[in-house]
Amino acid sequence: MNKKKILWLLLPLLLPAGCTKEDNRNCQAGLYICFETKNPKHSYPDLVAKLDLFFYGRDGNLKADFHYTRDELRQNDRAAFVPKISEGDYRIVAVVNGNNQDYETLGIETYEALYTRLREGTVDSKLTDLLSSEKQVTVGRIGAVAQTETMTLAKHNNNIRLKIHYENYIAPYNTVLDAFVEESGGIFHYNTYSSPGVHHVRYLPWDKLSGSNGLPQQFDISTFRLWIGSDATIHIREIDAISGNVTGRFYTLNITNALITVRNQAGEYLYDTNEKLEYYDEYEITITLGGDFVVLSVSIDNWNVVGGGVEI
Repeated sequence: MNKKKILWLLLPLLLPAGCTKEDNRNCQAGLYICFETKNPKHSYPDLVAKLDLFFYGRDGNLKADFHYTRDELRQNDRAAFVPKISEGDYRIVAVVNGNNQDYETLGIETYEALYTRLREGTVDSKLTDLLSSEKQVTVGRIGAVAQTETMTLAKHNNNIRLKIHYENYIAPYNTVLDAFVEESGGIFHYNTYSSPGVHHVRYLPWDKLSGSNGLPQQFDISTFRLWIGSDATIHIREIDAISGNVTGRFYTLNITNALITVRNQAGEYLYDTNEKLEYYDEYEITITLGGDFVVLSVSIDNWNVVGGGVEI
């Protein structure tokens, strides 16, 4: 009799353990939000550290918001459990890692005002992965079986590996090569699904390789998401190692202007729309410098962009 009583007391604790997004019969009554990523190479359960959920009504005003740390999400797939929400139609906005040392999410009172931006105007470390999703959902009456919704996440940050080769060029004595990216952006507005371009950001390398023993110089730089027409620009310049002054030799490359020209062997453009840029998040850009700091070639992910000697 005592064993039966103990089993009965433990039953509510045992049932949620069998709860998955494929089979929610054993889930607690309520709403479960599950996530998948647009790019299958990304793993949401591996990336999520914090999750914010915003529920907006038909009038665009915030009706409820829920905030989770990683440990507060379902262990097997990091789904979010919403225990209590009124019946009705909602636009749900999910922001993964949108409030941390790198980003802040503001304007949450209305969907029209909601945005996430970089906290700082200078970025010199590898950015935390930022993802978001939106979905129109009708929440029914909370019954015996949990309602489950799945949202697809898009990623909002990039990692660029810049490699610089020298060909028949010897850098002047006591000079070093410097590289960074600048843009008017670093902000994502959910209502317009765009960057209004009012936040000036400079992205500095978070890792460098000197390029000794015949290897190219390498700069690893993190940026916010890229848009067609963005002014995100790579700056490469020679500077005096002692004074830090620019010697006068420099090169600039608008990243998205270069990306829209990239074609594969079949002649298909790889990065010419915002939808395609949203899918990719890592780029290797290789620049070859010849005599007198002339750019001999530019390639992106091993696809040629510029060749034939382009004068600075």
